[in-house]
Amino acid sequence: MWANDPEMAEKWEKEEDEKNEGNIMRITRRQLKRIIKEQISATPTGRVEVEWDFFLDGDEEGWNDMSYEEQEAEAGLPPVIDIPSHVMTEFHENVRDYGESQAEQLITDWLSDDSGWLHQGWSWV
Repeated sequence: MWANDPEMAEKWEKEEDEKNEGNIMRITRRQLKRIIKEQISATPTGRVEVEWDFFLDGDEEGWNDMSYEEQEAEAGLPPVIDIPSHVMTEFHENVRDYGESQAEQLITDWLSDDSGWLHQGWSWV
């Protein structure tokens, strides 16, 4: 209806530009680095950073009173674990066959089975 009216078309163009201007997001260099790091860490590399669960029920020897770093050192567990190639191969097969969520369960189970400790989560490094 207003398609042939140049003034109305110009008004609509201005309104559209103003609307789109609100969709522009400005980020700092630090934020960009964090976003990139998060995306890279989401990529399976064969190395994971683990947050171990060192809480012990019925602790009588003061284990639960130790700092996380002390518990980690005492248990002999590094914060970053290299996943063996055969586990990574199985992980990639599971991603293909069952999806990433199911495949990640393989890593979760392997970490606990190999270390003897539960954990509160892990992420790719």
